[in-house]
Amino acid sequence: MLEWLQTKIKRKGPLTIRRLEANDNSGSLIFFVHGIFSKSESTWKPLFDLISGDKQLDHWQVDTYEYPTTFFQVPYFNRTMDIAELAAGLRTSLSVNHSDRNTVRLVGHSLGGVVVRKFILEEIRAGRPVSKYKLMLMAAPNTGADLANFGTRLSWNQRHLKQLIRRSPWLDQLNRDWAELKVEHLVDVSYVAGGSDYVVDVKSAIPSLNGERHHLIAGCDHSTIVRPKSKDDLVYRIVRNFLTNELVPVDQPILLLPQFKRLADPLFEIYDSVHEAYYYVRPAYDNLLAMIAANSPLWLHGASGVGKTSLLRRMATNARWVTRNVMLSGYANRSAEDIFRGMLFEGIELEIGRGEIDQQAPTAELIRKFKEAVSSSAELRQRCYIVEELPIHDTAVRSAFLNTLSTFLTALQSDSATRDLALFTFSSIQDPLSTFNGSTDRIRDRMQFVKVSEWISDELDGLISLIAPALEISMDKPDQDLLVADSRGLPRFVKLVLRDSRNRPESDNSWAARITRIQGSSK
Repeated sequence: MLEWLQTKIKRKGPLTIRRLEANDNSGSLIFFVHGIFSKSESTWKPLFDLISGDKQLDHWQVDTYEYPTTFFQVPYFNRTMDIAELAAGLRTSLSVNHSDRNTVRLVGHSLGGVVVRKFILEEIRAGRPVSKYKLMLMAAPNTGADLANFGTRLSWNQRHLKQLIRRSPWLDQLNRDWAELKVEHLVDVSYVAGGSDYVVDVKSAIPSLNGERHHLIAGCDHSTIVRPKSKDDLVYRIVRNFLTNELVPVDQPILLLPQFKRLADPLFEIYDSVHEAYYYVRPAYDNLLAMIAANSPLWLHGASGVGKTSLLRRMATNARWVTRNVMLSGYANRSAEDIFRGMLFEGIELEIGRGEIDQQAPTAELIRKFKEAVSSSAELRQRCYIVEELPIHDTAVRSAFLNTLSTFLTALQSDSATRDLALFTFSSIQDPLSTFNGSTDRIRDRMQFVKVSEWISDELDGLISLIAPALEISMDKPDQDLLVADSRGLPRFVKLVLRDSRNRPESDNSWAARITRIQGSSK
């Protein structure tokens, strides 16, 4: 990794680019966008040379988008534009220099591919026509790159690296918008990945999206994927066919990424929007959605298995918040201050990745870093932090944690930079206020406390009627009544029994036997 960073930092001499002359300014344009720590000349010259010597591509003109991207940032002396600004600059370059083009092929390498995606998203969002565009994304870190996480430790405030890290909130939002706006229904997109690329792995370069132009070139790395050596090179043939609207014949040695479609599971454990058809809505908790939509911190408590976490995830999804699950089981037998600090640390890691801050940093520094992380980009949607497995059993520790939490929530809400960006929700078995030492008025002013009760028989019947047909499971009324009675009001138990029926469909297994078996394994 260090060797790769060193080659990118090393300055290169000027290279001559042969551009094609356009016979008609309304003709076809190939517009290339280079990647991070690079320049147009050094990135695209091998492709330019091959295109300029290809008679069948004489009607195409070549141009590039050049932007500054340096590894070292000196505060107050140079500034790196973020990806949204780079995309806006790309639009300016196209609109000023090529406004009359009726056919435009955008080819982006590495970071350039992400810039191209952001540009197209903003064109669609603004209602501008995009039918003249087709995209090729070559080794683009669509879901982030591990090397970016490493690079952020060496570079001073390199904005591109921060936005390209794994679990980057910025990339997460980009991918959500890409899916919600159905970009690939409006624009043809080709993805190209290198099988030997250790900078951007295959799963990041070729997302699991529908499409025929998903190419994995086994012998290419992050550099050679844009540097074909001849017209017979597989890289050049893919680019050429992209320009001529042809698909590479299936008998060519191109590995296609298998297409995966996520299916809804009627017996889901972790709620996602894909499972909505199998989520039984309890009318008693419709008002909780309004609480989350109003950015009201919420604490749910109730027996294990009543669906607290699924309820929080569904409400956050319906309110269009990005969910962040914070697990605190690893902070058992700690002080209230340590547990609170652990919550902040886990939240920071979800936003900007591991290794960005010392876990032993002072509490004030963790709070500052957290607020900085959630407010770093105005484009991010609100985030809902679902805090689970709070290891607080001691009364004094619980009271101290709630007091610290109350002060933190007050500071979060009073800061205009974070007021509408971060919502904290919690779930626990025990009511946190039941053994609280002192007045609860202050913490009640900052947070809503709601008990999630066990399910009544009608609700469990409704759940079974919702999911059993999807599993092709039929139950007689006495068997269903037995399951409802033995579930003790817990939908999780109902799902466990139905899962046993799905996974072990032997005819000699009665419902009574299944229920007894699950009861035994649950003890």
